[in-house]
Amino acid sequence: MSDGFQITFEGGDADGHRIDMRFFGESLQGFDRIISDMLVALTQKRLPKRGERAFLVLKAGEPVAGSVTVAALLQESAAVLQLGIQVFGPNGAEMLSNWVQAVFSYYSGRQTEAQKAVEKMADLMLAQIAASDRTDERRHEEAMGLQQLLGAVLEKLGPAAAQAVAPVGRTAKRVKFETDKQKAITVDNDDADKIRSGVAQEFGPLQEFVLRTDGFTFHTRKLSVEHPERSGYLLAEVDDPVAEEENNPYANAVNRKATIRVQGKAGYKNGQIVRLVIMDFGGEIEDAA
Repeated sequence: MSDGFQITFEGGDADGHRIDMRFFGESLQGFDRIISDMLVALTQKRLPKRGERAFLVLKAGEPVAGSVTVAALLQESAAVLQLGIQVFGPNGAEMLSNWVQAVFSYYSGRQTEAQKAVEKMADLMLAQIAASDRTDERRHEEAMGLQQLLGAVLEKLGPAAAQAVAPVGRTAKRVKFETDKQKAITVDNDDADKIRSGVAQEFGPLQEFVLRTDGFTFHTRKLSVEHPERSGYLLAEVDDPVAEEENNPYANAVNRKATIRVQGKAGYKNGQIVRLVIMDFGGEIEDAA
């Protein structure tokens, strides 16, 4: 598999084949994270680990009037990730296009559009799997599981989405992402501002939290807990390596609906906790007593 894509910046400085290096570099890092996380999720059927990356090869394209254009090539993902199957097969361009559309739609406030793109990806992926040994019920379960996994990956890509559109409104008026035979995905200044404001969170310092557990999803490493500041629940992200183990302390605590002590960071928006990232398990409260 060799699926290529093209990123084009238009308007502003880009009209003269120029672009601010800082924002250009941010954008490439953002697109790298968006695409790499998708590759890892689809091939390994899990969330990407911290710092994990698939390989993207970047190359310069021929100059296009009134723009700055970068072409890139996805390496043979099966070889890169030491797998025996290819990730996309004949639907590579459509898969990639839907994923980038999902990311930009999600963080510009168009969640319904993002969900449709994720559902389309699941359909494309499952269409490539031989159905002879799968019942309709099994295929439905696989589709739901894949959508859930991609949704969990999507929720972590806010900073990458903001990076990807960094030049827009600053040194270019729009960015276009194109794959073979697919409609170009365009982000203009208005959408870029929505993406940046939508992920504007301030993270507090690493600190201790005492949390009442409610549920744990193993393959997405999401821990449902009572909100630490108000009534209701919050899906915390568990960025602790022990959570990857089948018999991990988070799942065990949930089985007992236990209260746990953890180290983590809270993400704040308008002074309210909207995100919680758990870094380390400190034990159940009953054990510490």
